[in-house]
Amino acid sequence: MAWIDELFSVPERLTSQINQTLTGGISVRSTKGRISDFKSSFVKDLARPSRFDVLLPIPFAMTPYISSSRSLQYRCEATQLPGRTFATTEQKTYGPIEKHPYLTTFNDIDLTIIVDDDMNQKVFFDAWLNYINPQYNNNFRYRDEYSTTLTVNQYDVTNELSYSINLYNAYPVSINQMDLNWNDDGYHRLLVTFAYSFWKNNSLQALGMEFIDQGLAKFTSIADGIGPQAAIAGADRGLAGEIDLPTSGGSIDPTLYEGGLDNWDLMGDADNWDRQGQVGAPYEEPVDNFDLQGEYDNWDLMGESDIRNE
Repeated sequence: MAWIDELFSVPERLTSQINQTLTGGISVRSTKGRISDFKSSFVKDLARPSRFDVLLPIPFAMTPYISSSRSLQYRCEATQLPGRTFATTEQKTYGPIEKHPYLTTFNDIDLTIIVDDDMNQKVFFDAWLNYINPQYNNNFRYRDEYSTTLTVNQYDVTNELSYSINLYNAYPVSINQMDLNWNDDGYHRLLVTFAYSFWKNNSLQALGMEFIDQGLAKFTSIADGIGPQAAIAGADRGLAGEIDLPTSGGSIDPTLYEGGLDNWDLMGDADNWDRQGQVGAPYEEPVDNFDLQGEYDNWDLMGESDIRNE
């Protein structure tokens, strides 16, 4: 791109001349960190902060002001793509202090609105704030009645949509003062601050990742996580109501670790060792793991009599 060539053409020529002077005319170039490598990494143009628009659907109750709201898409002079922050707590067990996230926070977003000569935009936002908290009774309405979904779009240099986010449950929380001055011949700008619950990326990649994440969440909720400890925890509960999860050493009974009983023993039924034929007892004859080891079963431990042992 031309602007990159102009930016680095002079330093690159100076670098070449210095190399020739220091090496007696022999060009010495590093294979890493070269300016040409940096320039070649820019295979696309850069994103421009001026190429954006904001879509602001109005709540149903604000329908009488729909004519004033239609032009807001072309009156938003400045705004932000909001950030996301994790609140953390510090914990020290052994070694350095570690931070652990416990809360997600979203910052408010500001819209700078250009105001027409008839002050339509100012009238509109005055009405919106007054609907949230009417001055005749000072009673706040429910959020669902006055909130909306605000969309911020970013476009590339060819005016194609490159990035988009939705801000859910958005509503104005403040509008700034508008200064008046005889010496100022500019135009009015209205700064409106919006609060919202959260924002989401509208890209296909983000939606696909969310779908995959939901699938993993369902799997981990069944398996009590991911990894060997999750397998043990799932086995201790009788995973999925059927058999115990296998471990690295083959399928084992959960009573062999953590001193617990599985749900098949508690129901007087056959466990997975019986099902896999590793013990001579047939499946039709309920045998629990304590009987297999020549010990008492859980019914005997609770002061009951085991018919099979008798």
